[in-house]
Amino acid sequence: MKPLLREQLEYVKEIVPEFKIASAVTHLDEDSPHMHVVGVPVATGYKRGLSKQVAKTKVFDQERLEKIQDLMHDFVEHQMKDHPEIFGDETLMKKEFMRYATLENPKTTLGKIVSKAFKTFKEWWDKTKKPEIAEKAKTSILQKLRESQAIVDQRKEQQVPNLNRNNLRPER
Repeated sequence: MKPLLREQLEYVKEIVPEFKIASAVTHLDEDSPHMHVVGVPVATGYKRGLSKQVAKTKVFDQERLEKIQDLMHDFVEHQMKDHPEIFGDETLMKKEFMRYATLENPKTTLGKIVSKAFKTFKEWWDKTKKPEIAEKAKTSILQKLRESQAIVDQRKEQQVPNLNRNNLRPER
């Protein structure tokens, strides 16, 4: 997995040469291996001050960030296809599906299809299944409360001795 993450890091350097990477730490201790990358965006050609300066807004605008994300996504998809021994897992497929399903504004045809299908499914779920499941849960909880109350009542009856009402002493 580490060599693939290194390849991704090299690709980031290639597609965003103005982003000078200071640190890249690989995390393999979670479900999804990933890397935390810290760097400094640097631009050149300034007239005032130094000709080369830290320049977040000049290097990373919304359009560029979206383009970088799309390029990285395509790069990783190719890596996944090239390494089925690593990525042939169904869990990864489900994660990828959910990534598409929850996109607000999908750009690809696949993203649009999956996102629309998921929204339709969610509407059906919210109208049909969710109330049904909530009712079953409510009924189940109420039943368990009734059973617990019956047990408590039964134990109380077993613990309290029969008292004589006149002198409040236990009968013999």
